Amino acid sequence: MLAAPSNRLSCSKEAKKEPSAVWRLGARAHELQSHFDEAVQFYQRYLRDKVDPPDRADVERRIRELGELAERRREAMRRNTPTAQL
Repeated sequence: MLAAPSNRLSCSKEAKKEPSAVWRLGARAHELQSHFDEAVQFYQRYLRDKVDPPDRADVERRIRELGELAERRREAMRRNTPTAQL
């Protein structure tokens, strides 16, 4: 689903002021779609590109949480995948 026009405008303004904001906004978008691995990658890029981020501890915590969610999903998929019988 696309953001409302006014929301897209504010996102683009934020990205122009702070390019690393694109990574954070992208991470949040992936997170909302339950694309946990992609969200982790975008948050990591945000931390890489943002100079001394004031929210570093929160983002690092969220990376850990999303990594755990992604791993639980992979484990559930492994348990539910039938194994081939010879």
